[in-house]
Amino acid sequence: MRQRKPKDSPHVRIYRSMIKSPAFKVLSGNAVKVFILGKDRWGGQPENRFQLPYTKTGLSPKASSRCFSELTAFGFLDVTERGGLYHKANIYTWSERWKSITAEDVKRILAESKSGKIKSGIPGNYNGLSKVKLLERRKWPV
Repeated sequence: MRQRKPKDSPHVRIYRSMIKSPAFKVLSGNAVKVFILGKDRWGGQPENRFQLPYTKTGLSPKASSRCFSELTAFGFLDVTERGGLYHKANIYTWSERWKSITAEDVKRILAESKSGKIKSGIPGNYNGLSKVKLLERRKWPV
């Protein structure tokens, strides 16, 4: 008799459509980490709200703040309640805005973040190449 496989432990689903989106492709490694930790922390609850204090990300407060700003700028998260000064973590909801962000929108967001219009810590340099130059070199699937 064949043994049954043990039940899978809880998991996080990231669909291929998200991975192939222009918004996801330009996320920093830490932002992807925070995204996965947020999905894990959320746990599929129907109310779509979750908290993720920076102490749970394993990153410094500044680095985790950059990641949350990046995820918000590219349409993966929305802040529903601000914590900050009240010694509480922000409350976030998942957003679907990333689906409507095109490669041109990504370039605009990156340019605005460098000019200071968007207060996010989107890193602008990968081995001497700016993200805008990297986007121009990549061939985006239609």
